[in-house]
Amino acid sequence: MGDAQDTYILYINKKTKMIDQFLFTVVAFGLTEPSLMTFDYETINGIKVPSKRKYAAANWDGQLKDNDYTITNWTNIKFKIDADKSMFQKPGK
Repeated sequence: MGDAQDTYILYINKKTKMIDQFLFTVVAFGLTEPSLMTFDYETINGIKVPSKRKYAAANWDGQLKDNDYTITNWTNIKFKIDADKSMFQKPGK
């Protein structure tokens, strides 16, 4: 809690308008050097959600320092409520 000091730089895909990757810090855990995170998306009930993420140490130009990735896969993703899909539409649609 408290005052967040993290830094994020988003890379948004011009065609899909989705976040392809981002640089980030987690100062509260002592991580002041950036990591680069990438996503794979899956469509569930008509909504694109990240189902895989991987991240590794990088520099502020987005170049990896090594290939020592931490990978997280989410499977069997379900929504507990019947979400109004219109809230996920791009503005103006």
